[in-house]
Amino acid sequence: MIINLIDEKKLILNKFGHYEYDFYPERKFDGEYNIFLYFSECWGNSQYCKLFYLNDLSNIKTIVFCNYNFFPLAANFAHKVILIKNESLIKSVFTENPRISNFKIRAKQIHKAYKIQDDKLCAIQYNRHYKEKTFLFKDEKETELIAEKYINSECYMFKKAYDNFFINENFFAKDKIDVEFKPRDLSKMGERLLPLKEQYNLWGLNREKEQIKTAKEFDAIYYYYSYQILASLYNNWAFVGTGGCGALFSISLFLNTLFISDHCQVMTLQRVFKEKINKKLYNCNVLYTQYSKKIKEESMYADKRFNLLLQAFENKKQTMQPEIIIKEI
Repeated sequence: MIINLIDEKKLILNKFGHYEYDFYPERKFDGEYNIFLYFSECWGNSQYCKLFYLNDLSNIKTIVFCNYNFFPLAANFAHKVILIKNESLIKSVFTENPRISNFKIRAKQIHKAYKIQDDKLCAIQYNRHYKEKTFLFKDEKETELIAEKYINSECYMFKKAYDNFFINENFFAKDKIDVEFKPRDLSKMGERLLPLKEQYNLWGLNREKEQIKTAKEFDAIYYYYSYQILASLYNNWAFVGTGGCGALFSISLFLNTLFISDHCQVMTLQRVFKEKINKKLYNCNVLYTQYSKKIKEESMYADKRFNLLLQAFENKKQTMQPEIIIKEI
């Protein structure tokens, strides 16, 4: 696979204080569509894959607004990205008591500033607000068709992120499985996984102060997602996630995702999408189970989820690291 390294000097600082990068500056489009990527929780996700696929076929320019950290993700679903640079991840991710991630993208302010028409906007927040159901995967046949578009995608990230990773490579010690659960999931399932921490080389069950300190010191608030990709590609990391992290990992083309879980039905087909890509890149299956928000129901499924996690951990042994080509842009 190809990693394209971009010099951040090539970003354009616009009048709103946001950074722009156009992947197709010479292409003439017949219209445009705007997406707010994760301005709050990481809900849904398949709409980003399908919307870009449909827009590209129709020669509609897809502009993605997102947190600076998610540039490598947005690059796969955009013709142009507009990046909001802030330090929101310090309070939501790099803390001993992580809460729901907050990416501090003020959707209403952006909507007003850029004068975006409502019919040219996709801003997904929560299920009850979700209007873009047209862009969910319809069935397995369609999902596999769209996955084919992404299966040979090239990765884009900033050169500084790439250089930082190898300077601070010890932060991402080799052969880890990153466990990214919602706090309520971690408190329950984490107790069962803790005795297996050394056996499966699990990371993330507890957040050591030194890890958090190190993460802050080498610009992880701007490049953490890039570091996760590089850890997966170079250091044999793999990822399991529930809730928003599971949704994120299901469309993260370059992460080796082993297990995803959420309470919404859309994840079923997102697993199909991710597994087709994951098998090609890493030779690994992706396991999925839905869970319930109701405590009584969830207790019934806890053993099933735990056993699937153990199977996912074992599946990591079949990982094959891809050959990587580096290009500087």
